Amino acid sequence: MSFSKDVLSKFPYEEPSDELLEAIAEVEEMKKNPDKYKGYSDVYEMMRDILL
Repeated sequence: MSFSKDVLSKFPYEEPSDELLEAIAEVEEMKKNPDKYKGYSDVYEMMRDILL
């Protein structure tokens, strides 16, 4: 067994949750169609929109 396979075999692998898969799909959609989503150049404006 190679060193990398030996090291990787020490870490348990879990299937990604449905929530994670949905989040990944959402990000992929946002990257494909950025014009459909608001962008920010001012972090304070972004935080205001998130928190209010």
